[in-house]
Amino acid sequence: MKILQIINNLDVGGAEALLSSYALNSSETTSVILTLVSSDSWIRSGLENSGVKVIDMELPSKYRFIGAMLGIARAIISEKPDIVHAHLFPPQYYVAFLRPFFRKIPFVFSEHSTSNRRRGISLLRPLEALSYRLYDGVIVISEAARKKLAMIHAGDNCTVVYGGTDEKRFSGPRKEEFDFVLVASLRGREKGVDIFLEALSIIKDKGYSAVVLGDGVMRSELVELRDRLGLSNAVDFRGNVDNVGEYLRRARAFVLPSRWEGLPVSIMEAMFAGTPVVASRTGGIPEVVPDDCALLFEPEDSEDLSKALVKVIDDNGLRLHLADNARKRAGRLFTLAAYTSRIDSFYKGMNRTRK
Repeated sequence: MKILQIINNLDVGGAEALLSSYALNSSETTSVILTLVSSDSWIRSGLENSGVKVIDMELPSKYRFIGAMLGIARAIISEKPDIVHAHLFPPQYYVAFLRPFFRKIPFVFSEHSTSNRRRGISLLRPLEALSYRLYDGVIVISEAARKKLAMIHAGDNCTVVYGGTDEKRFSGPRKEEFDFVLVASLRGREKGVDIFLEALSIIKDKGYSAVVLGDGVMRSELVELRDRLGLSNAVDFRGNVDNVGEYLRRARAFVLPSRWEGLPVSIMEAMFAGTPVVASRTGGIPEVVPDDCALLFEPEDSEDLSKALVKVIDDNGLRLHLADNARKRAGRLFTLAAYTSRIDSFYKGMNRTRK
């Protein structure tokens, strides 16, 4: 079964990593990945080096509506996929509005988040709802995301499919060398890196050290905030790296202070690495790590986060307890094999429905 996967680019991010993991490991399907704009990352090179076909449309912007629509249509005609699968925005709209022209092929969309700004704009809500209705199937990354989506789209084409990650890349011996690690795309405010910096500034006298992995347009602004808060010697922004597992195993705790979330793969990675998790109680996070697997704090509450940071570092027994529970849970639910099997089953169901 051939799947045409359509995504903005293959920069480092949760949706991109999830797509890459599936494309590299499914024995039931062959993925062809179509990107709107160019990117140069370890995710893309890993796919191409493993023989996964990547087609780059090389648009000057992902918002080039006509160019994107034409390019996607050409790819569908030339590749003759069994299923077309769109990820993120704006491919969500482009692929949905091509649906009437390719009625014999199932069209699928993955909702990777619990929220987006378009749902809050009254003029766009009808368009947003229509885009979901045009798909044969919508993969929703968590129950929290499904409930949020139901506020504008209550259709029966939605299926919750939990993500997963390659546990072998993150498991291994631990050697704690610094206090906190945060892994996040810095392309927007949703990951709450500023909240983490504010929390660290509250407990600056503790002398904690932290590493932030990830990159994006917000990086320079966050570095400036770090320096203004007097944390320039405490927090190191390392950018994108291809050895995240090594950093996770060197940290005493993993922190994810998101404002909103779908189902963060980065937390699953920390679970397999045996790194205790401190995260905001929002979106799909409590579905990944319930209270016996993590310290959860209230979203956007830097003071609450600062207390959790002190608690997890000061209590070695708590860290071991949380990490052990989380590792066992990840082994049951979030392995790469489990995720790949869930997506394979979903695709087979789509194919049967259309025949």
